[in-house]
Amino acid sequence: SCRAVTEPADSPARKRLAEVPRALRFGSADEAARWLRLRRPALLAAARLAVRDGQLDTLARRLVSALARALTAHQGAEAAAPDLYDLHQLVLDVAGRRRMPVEKAAALLNLGDLDARAERTEGALVRYREALVAAREAADPYATGRALESIAASYQELGDWQRAADWYGRALELRLTRGELADEARLYGRLGAVHTY
Repeated sequence: SCRAVTEPADSPARKRLAEVPRALRFGSADEAARWLRLRRPALLAAARLAVRDGQLDTLARRLVSALARALTAHQGAEAAAPDLYDLHQLVLDVAGRRRMPVEKAAALLNLGDLDARAERTEGALVRYREALVAAREAADPYATGRALESIAASYQELGDWQRAADWYGRALELRLTRGELADEARLYGRLGAVHTY
């Protein structure tokens, strides 16, 4: 409810929200933001406790996901980044414990993105490489492609043009085998930019 109230009035999320009992809805996005700001410490503590318990992993993942989306919707990705980092680390803990490579890859990609946005490029690169291993273990082409491109972008950010070109080339090969034309075009553009440097 807290996140959905920030969506446009005609969105599917708002339509689903209209079916929720009135006591579980917010009158406005401002009201939801105030509620989230006041309850944030308790919600974060609840997520940590649920993950630490080890018996509530499915519910813990749902809580973490909902909380991350609500924080991003109300605060923006930049302001919510410290909390998001902790939340994605919790997902990573659950994914490791439950041997869930898809969730592990997603958590690592999200952590890598947060590191990259904070200009911790070397740390992001480590996360992206770990994500690639998990994505390949899960045989998840989306996560594999995203990890390959993120590794390439990290090398590009570091000014290592040859490695960036190599990793963009690997990402392009994957897109070519899947016939993903828009992604292929984007990667040709990125390869061209790296070769120019």
